[in-house]
Amino acid sequence: MGKTWTLTEVARTLIDEDQFLVGYHESKGSETSHLLYAVSDLYARWLADATMREQAISLWERHSSELVPRIGKMVGLLFEKLAPKGGPEGVASIVRAAFDGLAEAQKDLLSGGVQLAPLPYEEAFALTELVAKMSGRRIALFLDAWEKSPSVRFEHATLEAFLKHIEHWPHVHIFVAIRYPDLNSSREPEAAYRYASDLCRIDRAALLFPLDVIDPSTQEERNRLISFVKRQLPAAAPETEQRIFELIDGYPGVLSFWSSEAKHGTIRTREDLRLIARDAQELRYIELERLLSKLPDRSSKALALRIAFFQRLESETWELFRGILLAGHEGSTVNELIDLGVLADERFPTYGHDTRSAAAQQWFIRNQLPAFRRASEEVIEATASCITGVQAHDEPFLEALIHCLPSAREIGVNARCVCLIDAARTTSGDFEGVNDEKFDGSYTKAIRANVSISPLIAMALINRGMNRAELGDNNGAINDFSSAIDLPALPVRQSAIARYNRACLEDSEGNIHQAIGDFTVVAEDPDTPAELRALALHNRGHAKGRLHDDEGAVADYSAVIELAGAPVEQVTQALINRGIRKRNGGEPNPAIVDFSSAIEVIDAPAPQMAMALFERATTKQQIGDYADALRDFTATIDLADAPLVQVAKALVGRAAMFASRGAHDKAIADYTAIIELPGAPGEKVARAYQGRGTSKAHLGDSKGAVQDLSSAIALPGATKDVRIQCYTNRGTVKARNRHLRDAIEDFSAAIDLIDVRDATSANPIFARGVAKWELGDFQGARDDFDTLRASPDAPEHLLLLASRILESRD
Repeated sequence: MGKTWTLTEVARTLIDEDQFLVGYHESKGSETSHLLYAVSDLYARWLADATMREQAISLWERHSSELVPRIGKMVGLLFEKLAPKGGPEGVASIVRAAFDGLAEAQKDLLSGGVQLAPLPYEEAFALTELVAKMSGRRIALFLDAWEKSPSVRFEHATLEAFLKHIEHWPHVHIFVAIRYPDLNSSREPEAAYRYASDLCRIDRAALLFPLDVIDPSTQEERNRLISFVKRQLPAAAPETEQRIFELIDGYPGVLSFWSSEAKHGTIRTREDLRLIARDAQELRYIELERLLSKLPDRSSKALALRIAFFQRLESETWELFRGILLAGHEGSTVNELIDLGVLADERFPTYGHDTRSAAAQQWFIRNQLPAFRRASEEVIEATASCITGVQAHDEPFLEALIHCLPSAREIGVNARCVCLIDAARTTSGDFEGVNDEKFDGSYTKAIRANVSISPLIAMALINRGMNRAELGDNNGAINDFSSAIDLPALPVRQSAIARYNRACLEDSEGNIHQAIGDFTVVAEDPDTPAELRALALHNRGHAKGRLHDDEGAVADYSAVIELAGAPVEQVTQALINRGIRKRNGGEPNPAIVDFSSAIEVIDAPAPQMAMALFERATTKQQIGDYADALRDFTATIDLADAPLVQVAKALVGRAAMFASRGAHDKAIADYTAIIELPGAPGEKVARAYQGRGTSKAHLGDSKGAVQDLSSAIALPGATKDVRIQCYTNRGTVKARNRHLRDAIEDFSAAIDLIDVRDATSANPIFARGVAKWELGDFQGARDDFDTLRASPDAPEHLLLLASRILESRD
C-alpha cells in the first residue's frame, strides 16, 4: 500500500502544480499493455478539461498533417467524437474506446484470434509527444503494479528504448512501482525487479528507490509529513509530532488508511485515529479471518470463493463475468457480502485493495483448499466456455484465464483446467504449456467433457502452429492446423483460419495441389468472412500461376476484385497482380488499365499505390511510352509513405531509363540518391553502384567508373547478375585504357560466374578473346572465340566480329 499511496500523492502534487499532465494506471494483470492504458488515462485527463479540449481540436484541425502521421487516424477520429461534447461527461469512455481500438489494430488476423501485444515504442512516443506539443505541459506517466503486467519483458523493452532515446522525447517522466517481494507466494516478483534494476544499468537517468519504512532524515521532511496529516485529518490536530510518528511507526500504509475516502469520514476522535492506524499496521487483514470463517450460508461462501480466486474485477468487466461468478445465485448475495464487510462497497464485487484480495485468497488456501480448488476449476471452465473464436468478444475472457495462472498453480487445479489456461497463454506468445506433450492428451479429454471449449483449443492449436512455422517446423505446424480443423463444433472462422494457414504451408513445401484444395474450401464457403475468402482466392491465384494456369490465376484475382466486403488492400493487390499476369502474358495495355485502377482505389495503402505506379511505369517503358513511364517513376519516388524498397526500385528504374536515353548526368544523380538513401536495400545499392559506374564510363570518367564497379562487387548485397555485369564493364574500362592483363582477369571473373552455355556469357568471352588477341595470345583468343561459336545462343554480331578478327590473322 505504501507504493500506491506514494504514486498517487506524487501524481496529485504534480497536477496541483499545474505544469504537468498525468497518466496513471494500476495493472490488474490482464491489460493488453500497461503503458497503453497509462497513456489512455493521460488523454482522458487532458481532454476532460473543456478549454484544453477546444484548443487541442482547433490545433488538430489546423496542423493535423504535421502531427503524428502514424497514429493520426485514431487521434483524428477521437477528436471528431469529442467535438460535440460540451462537458467532461463521457470523455473517459470515448478515450478508452479509441485506445481499445488502437490495441485492437495491433492484433494479427491469422494468429488464431487474439494477440495481446504491447503498445509499440513508436506509438507510445507519438501519442505522448502529441499531448506535450498541443498542451504545452510536461508529462508524467505512472505505471503502478508493474510486476503484474502481462508481459514485463515487452514493457521493459519499451522503457529501455525510452532511455536510449530520451533526448528525442518531450519533457517526460515515467514512474514505475513494483511490489517486491510480492504478497502472493506463487508469483515470481524477481523478474520485474530484475528488469527494473537492468534499466538503471542501461542509463543513469533511471533511478531505483526502495520504499522502506518511513524515516524522515531532516526536520523539513518531518514537518512536511506532520503538516499533511493534520491538514487531512482534523482529529490529528491535538496530537504531538512524536505521537503521530509513533502511530505511523514507519509504515506508509497508515497514511493510506488515514487518507482513504472510505475511512476518512469515520475519523472523528483521537481514538479513531489510533484504531485505524492499528488496523493498517496489521496489514494482513486479521478481520478477514473472522468474517470468512463465519460466512452465513453456502451461497455466500461459494461467491466469496470465486471472487477470491478471480481477484480484482473492474466496473466495465463485471457484467461480462457476472454469470460466471454468481453461478446461478442471486445478485443479492453480493450485497449481503458487502453488508457483512467481506467485500468492499464498490460497483463490482471486490475485496478491495490487492493486498486484501491476496489475504482473502491465502485464507481460503489455508482453511478451505478443497472447496477453493473446486470453485476455481468451475470458474476456469466457465470462462473458457465463453470463448467463441470472435476476437473482440474473446479478449477479456482470455486475459482472465491468463491472470488465473499463478493462483491455479498454487492450489493445484486439475489437468483439464491447466490445459485451458495454457491454451489462453498462447495469445500472449507463451507456448511453454502447449509445448508440453501432456497438452494434446489433456485437451482431447477436456473437449470430450465439454465441447464448448473447442474455440479456445482451436485458438491454441492455430497459435502453436504459427509459432512452429516461424521456427521452421512446417510439418509440426501443418499437423497443428489439421488438428484444429478436426475439432468438433468449430466456428467457421477458426476452421477457415486453420485451413488457410495449412494451405500456405503446403504451398511453401511445394504441395501446390493440396494447397489449392484448401484454398478452394475457404474461398467457396459462403460463411467464411470476406477477408479470409479474399486471402484464399488471392493465394490460390498465385498457386495457379506457378502451375502456368494463367487463365485460372487471372480469374481468381478478378474474383477478389469483385468480392463484396473484400478489404481494400486485397482488392488493390489483386488489381496489381492481375496486371502483372496480363503484362507477362503479352497484354501490356490491359495491364496498364489494372495498374491505373489500383492507383485510383480510394484509401489504397501507400505501399500498394507505390507498387502500382512502379509496375505501370515498367510496363509503359516496355511499350516505348517513355514520357509517361518517367512520370510514373517520379510519382513513385515522390509518394508520401512509399516504402523504401519501392523508392529505391523506382530510382533504379528511372536512372536506367535516363542512361538508356543517353542522359548519363541525370542517371548518375539518381544512382547517387539510392547510394545515399538511409536503409536502402543492399541489392539496390549494389545495382546503383553498378549503374553509376557504367554511366561514368560512358562520360569518360574511367577512374570513377572503376571505383564504383569495384564498390558494387564488394557489397554483400550484390547479386550474381550485378557482379557479372560489374566485372564485364570494369574489364571493358580497363581494356579501353590498355590495362589488358587486368581486363582479362575481370572478364575471367565474370565468366567463372556463368555457365558458358548461357547467352549472358557471350560478352565477357568475346571481350576476353579480343584482349588476348591484342596481347598477342592468338591461341588463347582462338579458344575463346571457339567457345563463343559453340554457344547456341551467342549473338550473331559477336560471332561475325570474332570471325573477322580471326580472318585478319589468317
